[in-house]
Amino acid sequence: MENIISIKDVTYTYPDSEAPAINNLSLDIHSNEWLSIVGKNGSGKSTLTKLIDGLIECDSGTIEIAGQIIDEDNIWEAREKIGIVFQNPDHQFVGATVEEMWLSVWKIKVFLAMRWSKKSIRR
Repeated sequence: MENIISIKDVTYTYPDSEAPAINNLSLDIHSNEWLSIVGKNGSGKSTLTKLIDGLIECDSGTIEIAGQIIDEDNIWEAREKIGIVFQNPDHQFVGATVEEMWLSVWKIKVFLAMRWSKKSIRR
């Protein structure tokens, strides 16, 4: 089976934390596979989702989406292949009207673009 998402030796520690939220995780998700990630509060489910979607960057390891290692140059292309369903349905929508939702999505994209470009400058 083809891997649609491949996570290799990924570690992530939140700022101001001593213990990693994700520690040396490796996982392959196959094309057309249904997968649920379950666990108790604080077990790293949301952190893993943020890593896969590029909202946070792993400390070490790699994440591949459709065979391409995600980085600041291709994160937007990778996001076109990823969908996230939140646990709470009220969090699916960020505005009362279509216009408000599009404005919120635009603001998020601008924020993330600025975040990635600042990382590029620091390197």
